[in-house]
Amino acid sequence: MKIKFFEKNGVIDEKAIMAGVYQFKIGLVGDEEDNYLLLYIGESYSMIQRCGFHLYNIFQNPTYFGLSHKHLTNDKLQLIVEIYESISFEKEISNEERDKILRDKEREVIIEKQPLSQCSANDDLRENRVEIVGSAIEQLLNKQ
Repeated sequence: MKIKFFEKNGVIDEKAIMAGVYQFKIGLVGDEEDNYLLLYIGESYSMIQRCGFHLYNIFQNPTYFGLSHKHLTNDKLQLIVEIYESISFEKEISNEERDKILRDKEREVIIEKQPLSQCSANDDLRENRVEIVGSAIEQLLNKQ
């Protein structure tokens, strides 16, 4: 699997160091990103740091986002990690306030976008995510 990690115009997007909501998408290498499947939505005060941890977990246990070892070794697939929305805080706020703003925005995006690996109303991972994600990826691969 090819991985694009916060890539913008061929380089890393510096905004990924900051706070915001991020997304993981999977699709076919060379396909339009509009055809990619949304796997996961998350939030963090440092998106790049949190997503690095997610990638580590994916390779330790692919079922983390509903993937399999077969997906990780498939050179036709590409995983894209990118900013959904960066959030800057104009004034000094407490960590609790910052975290609440980020969680509320994350929840809003999850409800709107319905990522494959997550429950529709919160950031919990679906129990049956391996079946859901696996089936969706098989459909992508069969379109070739």
